[in-house]
Amino acid sequence: MDYEDLKKSMVKLGFDDVFVCPHTEFENCECRKPKRGLIEQAHKKYNFSNESAIIIGDSYKSDMRLAMKESILGIHVATGRKEVRNDYHLDNINIIETKDIVSACTWIIKNNC
Repeated sequence: MDYEDLKKSMVKLGFDDVFVCPHTEFENCECRKPKRGLIEQAHKKYNFSNESAIIIGDSYKSDMRLAMKESILGIHVATGRKEVRNDYHLDNINIIETKDIVSACTWIIKNNC
């Protein structure tokens, strides 16, 4: 899915904005998760604290690792990847498990986040 299609689908779900790195892992950019470039972009645009933010993603290697590094609530969506929680020692980290993006949104609304 390209960026525009992703953004359209997320807006359709009710998201106001989406931050996505368009680069490959071999380009070594600063916005490729788990680097913090996307967080910096979001901070510049919205001026928020990490404690009030949420990262939703389907990868522990990039998405949830970034959430942990930045002390941001992570919502992992299980979209068929077989990543294991314990690989990243998440026992004391604030990571929520959901089955898909709709479940993640439902969790956010239910928990007034």
